[in-house]
Amino acid sequence: MENNGKAQYKNKRFLAFFRIDYLTALVLKSFEKMGSWVIFGKIYNYIFYRKMIFKEITAAELKPGAKVLHIGSGPLPLTSLCLADSGFIVDAIDNDGETIFAAVKTTKKLGLDKAITFKKTDGVEINCLNYDAVWISFIVQPKEEVVKKVLATMNDGGKVIYRNPRGWLAWFYQRVDTQKLISWHHHTKIKQVLGKESIIITKKSNCTEFFL
Repeated sequence: MENNGKAQYKNKRFLAFFRIDYLTALVLKSFEKMGSWVIFGKIYNYIFYRKMIFKEITAAELKPGAKVLHIGSGPLPLTSLCLADSGFIVDAIDNDGETIFAAVKTTKKLGLDKAITFKKTDGVEINCLNYDAVWISFIVQPKEEVVKKVLATMNDGGKVIYRNPRGWLAWFYQRVDTQKLISWHHHTKIKQVLGKESIIITKKSNCTEFFL
């Protein structure tokens, strides 16, 4: 039994070392050193991200001019950039100061720095009362607590959009227990490419106490 436990521990360490976000970070760092971060962002956005975001915007029935929040911007804030390019008023947060600095720098290079406001703060501390919709990045942790916080503090009718892993990606990332979490709210699931699934939640009235 003890040896089996050690084997599982080593396996978890192995998987943690080769997490997809770790590999992505290495790729991004390589492009950054080559001075091609912006080029990588444009290519990745063109072949994948803009299509995914467009599906989410359509399912959420959001119109240009809506005020949205992106939690977990990361150094290459593609979600924020796509939302700003689609005509939304965008605030973006991350709990790491260096990440925020890199995101601001990247956004300036793309000419969208005036369309996005960045702030260093944590997703479990944010108040979402003034937002029409909130996007939560794929690798945000603890994601379930962040989703609950957003739903507890936003107005009725507000939209929460996050992504779950599916298929092979579920080996590396933990899914949020959507059945328990969103049973009180209207929700939509969208199958995305590269092992992801978008969840769009519309907050119903009188459900705040369930999440606090």
